[in-house]
Amino acid sequence: MAGTDLEEGKTTSVPTNDAWTGMLAVSLLALLVASVLLFLDWQQYGKVDRMPMPTPVLQEPPPIEKEPAPEGKGEPMPMDGAPKADGAPKADGKKGS
Repeated sequence: MAGTDLEEGKTTSVPTNDAWTGMLAVSLLALLVASVLLFLDWQQYGKVDRMPMPTPVLQEPPPIEKEPAPEGKGEPMPMDGAPKADGAPKADGKKGS
């Protein structure tokens, strides 16, 4: 592996092929095979004759019949739950005083 060059006095290293180099080669081969299979699978999608999609027909919805609003006393209920002057119940059901 490491040797001494006698002429110049420098140490040199020779690269070695180990398990990591083999795994790198196997993964490269797997990527190439997967790419070829993916391409072959992708090519089949262009050859299929597809049926045309039906065009949707837009229809106008039927008119909505509205019932008239019930007639009230004309005064809205207070939103803060404060009692009215006439002692009407609050929103929580308790009688105001």
